[in-house]
Amino acid sequence: MVFIGNSPVVFNNIRHIYPLKSEELTKYLKKSDIFITASQKDPCSNSLIEALHCGLPAVGFRDGGHPQIIGKGGETFTRGEEILTLLEKIIKNYHQYQANIAVPSIEEVGEQYYDFMTEVYNKVQSGRQKNKSFGLMDYITVQTQLCYLKLCGFIGRLLIKQP
Repeated sequence: MVFIGNSPVVFNNIRHIYPLKSEELTKYLKKSDIFITASQKDPCSNSLIEALHCGLPAVGFRDGGHPQIIGKGGETFTRGEEILTLLEKIIKNYHQYQANIAVPSIEEVGEQYYDFMTEVYNKVQSGRQKNKSFGLMDYITVQTQLCYLKLCGFIGRLLIKQP
């Protein structure tokens, strides 16, 4: 087992690697088999999403956004004693768990944010969403964010199409 990142704990049976740059971390994750996270109250774990994008089934603490992010691409636990059993379950059905990993692309996430911002903006403009004040600066901010999100989706599509 390897722990990558900063830790106040000194491990006895776990190899500790200090934080890596993105490219190095990606290479390390792609060489790994299963990702384990026990973070709590984490609404959207970047490390979990990165691991799933690298094809790693995951075991995560049943809290925050972990259950929704992991979906059928892994298992969740509430007590540490459950982890070994869940690891065995994933190992026995490894390819099925890998096939069940369903994380959206950056393009899809950008489009979802864009759609959400557009929906909020339209509700405010039509009076269906009550806002204390929606002045010129708010309008400019929303329009800027909408343009930015559209641009991110466009850039994401360009990057994805590159070899």
